[in-house]
Amino acid sequence: MNKVFGMESLEIKRLEQRMKSFLEIEDPNESIAHMEEELDDILDSIFRESKVDPNTVMAGDAKILHSIKGGFIIQMDNGKKLLMFKNAYKGSSVERGTRIQCGRFLENKKGCVCIDAQECLSMNELKYQLFSFIDNHEMAKAASAAWALYKDASDINKEKMKICIHMLRNYIREFFINT
Repeated sequence: MNKVFGMESLEIKRLEQRMKSFLEIEDPNESIAHMEEELDDILDSIFRESKVDPNTVMAGDAKILHSIKGGFIIQMDNGKKLLMFKNAYKGSSVERGTRIQCGRFLENKKGCVCIDAQECLSMNELKYQLFSFIDNHEMAKAASAAWALYKDASDINKEKMKICIHMLRNYIREFFINT
């Protein structure tokens, strides 16, 4: 449900119009570059409103205990041990003790499974990683990095990030993956 009203709603509509106008540019790389500039502006706004220094590494809520076939065993800060599938982890370090931020969970017959997790990085490192994922057309990883960046943002910036990421994902899927 959209939590943005009034002037903020108008701001969202303007962003959607700008993003749609970028889709009309013939060169796909130029379209993506314009969308990335818009995303960068939103991230700058999130960084300004954040109470955390962009160079401070996020604390996370779990750590990797060990690797198993097809995934990892992680331990939450509350002591609970969970399974996390390899494709659920959007980080580079898989060493024992690596701090992670779990995003989503799935309850199954055997217990709870972490289905989306991000390596604990600073906001600046996450921003770099987000753009790297976009450039490599890895939009599932980009969405996870974006979530880690906007999870504590204002409602308007959350909506803006969601719009940018969804439009980028759909454009990349349509233009680069389906061709």
